Amino acid sequence: MQAKVKWWLSIALLCLFHGVTLVVNFSRVPATYGYDWPGHFTYLYYVADHGVPPPAGASAEFFNPPLYYFSVVAFQRVTGIPLARAGQTFNLVLAAITLVILIKLCRKVWEHDVFPALWMIGLYVFNPCLLYKSPSPRDRTRSRMPSSA
Repeated sequence: MQAKVKWWLSIALLCLFHGVTLVVNFSRVPATYGYDWPGHFTYLYYVADHGVPPPAGASAEFFNPPLYYFSVVAFQRVTGIPLARAGQTFNLVLAAITLVILIKLCRKVWEHDVFPALWMIGLYVFNPCLLYKSPSPRDRTRSRMPSSA
């Protein structure tokens, strides 16, 4: 029984680390960080203004599925916060919900063996997209990625 408690404590620490990382990213990383933010914002504001997805042929970014953008606009209208901040807040809420669902699934699937659950949650928590935000590798002036140029 002691080993199982130790593993669940490890999972709790991973979840705490994940929560802290999400909150730090939410509070410190601006919504305009990243190479593709203009396309996402254009799509989001188009949906907010017109209530329909933009025509897909107008831009490469407009081929994205519209459910996320409609969800952010609905979330913004319910909460009343600015649209760009609503997108960040919505992402934070989705990440928290995903973690809770993942923990519940892991407890159900690996009820008697916690080690695979630790691996599964660890792979989710240590997602490089959440921990290492970098501009596009094509942007050689701002990128932290090593380049051959």
